[in-house]
Amino acid sequence: MRSSVSTTTVPPKMPAPKTVTVQAGEQQAPSTLNAQEDDHNRFFWTYTEEPHRTRRMAIIKAHPEVTKLCGPEPLTKYVVLFVVSLQVLCAYLLRDKPFISWPTFLTAYIIGATANQNLFLAIHEISHNLAFKSAQANRLFAIFANLPIGIPYSASFRPYHLTHHKSLGVDGLEKAQK
Repeated sequence: MRSSVSTTTVPPKMPAPKTVTVQAGEQQAPSTLNAQEDDHNRFFWTYTEEPHRTRRMAIIKAHPEVTKLCGPEPLTKYVVLFVVSLQVLCAYLLRDKPFISWPTFLTAYIIGATANQNLFLAIHEISHNLAFKSAQANRLFAIFANLPIGIPYSASFRPYHLTHHKSLGVDGLEKAQK
């Protein structure tokens, strides 16, 4: 089971309001909140502990058998292998069809989009080392799962996503890391 860092949510220090001097005869632009004030006002700020760790610990204390469910899921690698193979098979079967055609469009819309969503979710799980026990095997497998998606994001997703989990509730670190 992975350990988690407990954090608390605290509001950022707000800069002092800017003073604008307007000389006689000048037009003043409409006043707007600066970006930092706007971001601050969009969230509900609390001073309590980040609840996920506390809740997880309470569940484990009440039901220790839950820890047996943690760790790699053996079926993940087979599902990913199937979905990547399905994508490659579809590409092979459509190799002689025009790019702009109903068979290509329907295959991309129905099979391709569903398979890609499945792979996005699989890469998320793989980033938590849930396909293999080895971190290196998970990293290489995430690259394999990323192949049909076309945009190579799995290697850069992992560190940002893990920072998101370690920094839940920390302004400036957590919100952009999901």
